Amino acid sequence: MEFAPKTELSSGIFDETEKIKSNVREALLKIAKSVIDELETDINVKDIVVTGSLANYNYNEYSDIDLHIIFDFKDINEDEDLVKKSLDCNKYVWNLRHNIKLGGHEVELYYQDIDEPHTASGMYSLLKNDWVVKPEKSNPKIDAYTIAKKSNNYKKFIKFLEKEASKLVTKAYASKLNKLATSLLEKLKEGRKEGLEDTGEYSVNNLVFKVLRNKKYIERLKTLIDKTYDKSISESYLMSLQTGPKMRHMHPIGLSGLSRKNPQFVPDMHKKDPSSFSKLEDLKKCQAGKRVLSPSEFDKLKKRYDIDLILPGKHKMLGNTGIKVYYDSNLKRFVMEK
Repeated sequence: MEFAPKTELSSGIFDETEKIKSNVREALLKIAKSVIDELETDINVKDIVVTGSLANYNYNEYSDIDLHIIFDFKDINEDEDLVKKSLDCNKYVWNLRHNIKLGGHEVELYYQDIDEPHTASGMYSLLKNDWVVKPEKSNPKIDAYTIAKKSNNYKKFIKFLEKEASKLVTKAYASKLNKLATSLLEKLKEGRKEGLEDTGEYSVNNLVFKVLRNKKYIERLKTLIDKTYDKSISESYLMSLQTGPKMRHMHPIGLSGLSRKNPQFVPDMHKKDPSSFSKLEDLKKCQAGKRVLSPSEFDKLKKRYDIDLILPGKHKMLGNTGIKVYYDSNLKRFVMEK
């Protein structure tokens, strides 16, 4: 069984005394310091901890090193919800940009508010170099049948959503797919949280989430959410078509025989990758305006203009373009404005 507990802690992370290996600890502290410096603001770090399955006996080859930086979000801004959203986006971008492995496991970054409840049966403080919560060996009963059944059903549904999103769809249908995918991700996250709180690491919902994450279905679901969001606000001709007589008689298969002179009818697989900054180039041509960015677009923009974390209520200028980028708390997205 993939999630059966081990008899020893990970030998790639911990030494024979059950302390985190010195080279691993030093590397994790170096990562944390770099991340904290990027915040460009003074925060009082309460602790830097490793938690999750690698701080326990239920790790496997897919487990990440969950690196939590704990501090008071009010150090940044009194609006803690806005700070959390901004930090979550920064965390998402950092995890996309970096692929650091220690002891054979990838490092996953998290920001944690000092008042945020965190259920963990294993937690190791890097600052104190000691256990905050030392894990205990156990022999739990794992409901393998239910875990497999539920995870397979979710896999089928995610594949169905991906198939539907790959078709030529209206903006309204793309929006509907986006809502379904977003709701599913929230359901999986909430189910995992409740499972951890109720019965712990070996709860069905927590292990279902881990199965989907390990097999990259959570990642695929997040990509699907971004793609359907983009399609739902796209201004291209095909996406603007309303379902009517012409649309009813159109079928994606028939497009392959149409003239390649009309780029609107070239199948996506034959198109060049669209410019990562088409929205930026479009905005440059305008005297004024706004463009909403998807998380992946914001990530690419950060790389191009070497942008660090954008704090709530603040903005960054994009070179000498006269365009600024900031986080819109109402849209829950980053926005470019000129």
